[in-house]
Amino acid sequence: MLKSLENCPCGKKHTFYTKDIEIGSGITAKTGEILRRNGFEDDLLLVADENTIAAAAGVRESLIAAGFKLTERIYNNLTYARAEQVEELKAICPSVQGIISVGTGSLNDICRVASYQTGKKFCIFATAPSMDGFASDTAPIVKDNFKSSWQAEQPLVIIADTKILASAPTELKSSGFGDMVAKYIGLAEWKMANLLIDEYYCPKIAAITSEAIDRITALADRITENSEEAAGAVMEALVLTGLAMKLAGCSRPASGAEHVVSHYLECYKLNRGIWPEFHGKKVGVAKCSPDDTFDFAVGAKLAFSRLIGEPEDKPKPKQEFKVGEFVRVIGNSRHTHYFPIGSIVRIMDVYKALGKVSCYGLSFCHGKHSFSKQVINNNDLEHLPENTHAD
Repeated sequence: MLKSLENCPCGKKHTFYTKDIEIGSGITAKTGEILRRNGFEDDLLLVADENTIAAAAGVRESLIAAGFKLTERIYNNLTYARAEQVEELKAICPSVQGIISVGTGSLNDICRVASYQTGKKFCIFATAPSMDGFASDTAPIVKDNFKSSWQAEQPLVIIADTKILASAPTELKSSGFGDMVAKYIGLAEWKMANLLIDEYYCPKIAAITSEAIDRITALADRITENSEEAAGAVMEALVLTGLAMKLAGCSRPASGAEHVVSHYLECYKLNRGIWPEFHGKKVGVAKCSPDDTFDFAVGAKLAFSRLIGEPEDKPKPKQEFKVGEFVRVIGNSRHTHYFPIGSIVRIMDVYKALGKVSCYGLSFCHGKHSFSKQVINNNDLEHLPENTHAD
């Protein structure tokens, strides 16, 4: 991958720390061999929880067979990465030479921060394709019930056995899929930022994410099955987007407004003592659907209602207008006209198929008022009450 990005047209030198990525069927038994090949030394800290170590049957035996001496920290059920857990692992690190995180998400996050802060080699043995942080060099850590991104270390090695991934809980596999499909919005926003404010953009890195999304969407109907092909494809896509973020030096290749909504919801719930849902689940739901107006305020409100369980506002019934009718302007959701909110305008033409009308009235554009004819969406207008006259 790095060779294909040499002398990149974007002008940036791309690099990452991860050295070896092994995704395949039945490779659990090769875990110890893979770590030895990548320079891991004898004393190893194995971090997992009861669920992930059970799912990764055979990984401990493979490490011992390769001559590793294991110090283990097995949590009961680690659902969120907390600063206290990072400190706990750091206290163990002086007696080991490397860390292997057996699991996904929060387990990886506390290990990558501890690895970064103590200078230890770090490996991930993934047990579910549930989020895009496998190859990340940052980690979301909760401190004082507030979640923020901490600087961390990319894993030197990432290992994933597709037999284990395919057997992961459906909710976790769906979470990974949700995290991926939302990236279509992130890529669109990245390109728009480049066009509008000349933000840095690399088409080659964007293509890495785009191609990864295309591959897993083609397998969408098989994501929840016990399919090694589908689980492996999601895992590869999640790792690739993590690498893309490192290559770009920002999160643009993998996240957009839907991630902002997701992180806000996490902080909202944490401050109320509620454990939020899986990251990918929130991101997937927060992604605007084809029926949602692509307006951040509307989308954020809709996502917030969906995720905290409040009923959504019912859609307004379609309105029909007549040529010659006077109507009131009540919105400008798509920024397609310059009529001030509250203006009274007259309908000149009706485009039923488009759900739009052409109106004539007093507009405000570039600091000047003038009468003009503008096209406006029906849902940005309302009928005037009976007995109302427009002079």
